[in-house]
Amino acid sequence: MTTDVSNTEIFTSDKKSLKLGDFEGNVLLIVNVASYCGNTIQYKDLQKLHDLYSNKGLKILAFPCNDFGNQEPDSLDEIKNFCSTNFGVKFEIFDKVHAKG
Repeated sequence: MTTDVSNTEIFTSDKKSLKLGDFEGNVLLIVNVASYCGNTIQYKDLQKLHDLYSNKGLKILAFPCNDFGNQEPDSLDEIKNFCSTNFGVKFEIFDKVHAKG
């Protein structure tokens, strides 16, 4: 059984509403990210994937979340600046989400 998530609403970092269906025809890698955790280095590898495959249809959708041990307390502007400055991130960082509850 498959679930249709094409109408699932997501928000860009500037609060623009999108639907997952807007990315139809692309391969999506949806990832929960945090700047103050042991996996923060993941940004480097995610950017490598973006560099290698974005022209072939890969879209990385990064969603910061502060639900786990206060590992992403910063504002979206601070998060985007951190990712860009430290890891050269060019894929889109979306609005913060809650992963718990």
